Amino acid sequence: MALARITIRKEESDLKYVIGVDLGTSAVKALLVGRDGSVRAEASREYPLYHERSGWSEQEPEDWVNGTLDALRALVAESGVDPADIGGLSFSGQMHGLVLLNEAHRPVRRAILWNDTRTTEQCRRIERTLGERLLAVTRNPALEGFTLPKILWVQEHEPEAWAKSRLFLLPKDYVRFRLTGAVHMDLSDAAGTLMLDVAGRKWSEEVLGAFGIPASFCPPLLEAGGFAGHLNEETARRTGLSRTPACSPAGRTTPAAPSARGCWLREGRCAASAPPASFSRMRPTLRRITAARCTSSTTGSRERSTPWA
Repeated sequence: MALARITIRKEESDLKYVIGVDLGTSAVKALLVGRDGSVRAEASREYPLYHERSGWSEQEPEDWVNGTLDALRALVAESGVDPADIGGLSFSGQMHGLVLLNEAHRPVRRAILWNDTRTTEQCRRIERTLGERLLAVTRNPALEGFTLPKILWVQEHEPEAWAKSRLFLLPKDYVRFRLTGAVHMDLSDAAGTLMLDVAGRKWSEEVLGAFGIPASFCPPLLEAGGFAGHLNEETARRTGLSRTPACSPAGRTTPAAPSARGCWLREGRCAASAPPASFSRMRPTLRRITAARCTSSTTGSRERSTPWA
């Protein structure tokens, strides 16, 4: 679960609408949300999954980009709002998937998704190599869904693709890169790669060195909710949007409405999204991270503002 604090980048009076984009496993969904939290318009586009072998799950990164651009274009056209009144665009999406990029920042192969299970042997290799240091550094066990096992699989089984690879991104970060031209990954997503020094909040030199992965292979890290650039001219042309500021409110896939609502939060406030069954377990964490009031939203329940003192 990711908790995000987002600082507004423009004067509140300038912000009439924001857009939330959620890059899911089967479709991308975009919502246009007003200041009162109401949904002004929504659009989604589906894309295919590829299961060429048992346990494999892949997608074409270009399908995400085209689907997102199409959804944004439909959102602007159908809403009838002035694009100049849209003050920000925020992203959430599927975690752990591996997008390998070449020197020109183009994918060298299809993305290997979070639900791909081909990497059991690579997980055992990670455990043998790192031992107790795995949990000490990354705070996670080696599971097939995480990103590092996928990297090792490509190293071992597709050496030509690995030789061309210069950088990796996760799915939503690749889409954001294509829309803005800026390369980032938020810390909450990076924690699910098995390559982050979680306590140090940086890429782990120890883990990267153990598997021959250069530091340059990892993107710059961004706080969840951090400013991630402006939409580039190509995106503006294809969607009808202005060069809207973009941010990343949370790592994991989140409903697009909470993702967009995060752009309204003031300094000192936070947004937490969780299924109802787990919400009670969040209370101690929320008490620790802020003495202010937190806007909280739970799946299937009404949004409410709750004091956590």
